[in-house]
This record gives sequence, structure tokens and C-alpha cells, in this order.
Amino acid sequence: MRMLSLSLSAGKVAAKEVDWKEARLVEFLKDYPGEPVFQHGGENWQYCWCTYPNGRTDVGVYRFYEDVCYGYTHFQRDWLGLI
Repeated sequence: MRMLSLSLSAGKVAAKEVDWKEARLVEFLKDYPGEPVFQHGGENWQYCWCTYPNGRTDVGVYRFYEDVCYGYTHFQRDWLGLI
């Protein structure tokens, strides 16, 4: 399955293929055994198993405040500023 990123510029929609690791939102699958809840930015987070848009199972990050899972790369880059 291909993953596309859509953008709007000058009234035209452009699509580009992106790597599955770049997914922003992913589907929660199950808890990561023994993984503790941690705090970042005054919120509770936890690493977990997720299903990415291409069907692959990999590590993601659950955000308790919004009840949503983020892709690991997105979290590392956009929330922690590490990538």
C-alpha cells in the first residue's frame, strides 16, 4: 500500500509518496509490555505497538490527553526535536 501526502498550493492539489515511517497518526494495536508512562510537556505518553497505514506493525507513541497514537518518527522529530 502506498502512502501519499497531499498539499494545496495556488489552488492545486499535489500528492507525493512518503515513507511509511513518516506517518503522523497511526492506529493503536496494543500496549508495549513493561513500558512505563512518561511525561513530556506536562502530558502523559507511552510507547506502544501500532499499525501503520501500510499495515506494518511497529512502535508508536500513545498520547493520553487526546487518546491518539503518533508514529514514532513523527514523535521524535516534531515533539522531541531529536531528528
